[in-house]
Amino acid sequence: MGKRKWIQPGKEYIELVTARKNYLCHECGKPIFKGEQYILDGVNYITPKREGGAYLKWYQNKICLKSWKGELP
Repeated sequence: MGKRKWIQPGKEYIELVTARKNYLCHECGKPIFKGEQYILDGVNYITPKREGGAYLKWYQNKICLKSWKGELP
């Protein structure tokens, strides 16, 4: 695991991670090959339940370093 940097505490974080297998970039759709580093962008959303109420659901987007425009953690 890499070093985690919180962008919005409790809502969004980024992490610099080395790929364990091949992935596709969420931004550009190009492959991220095994052994390359990429940004893991973790975001949570409030998702409603069917029977009322809500819960937090985490999404983790994999973004290659070529597409990443922000600063690195």
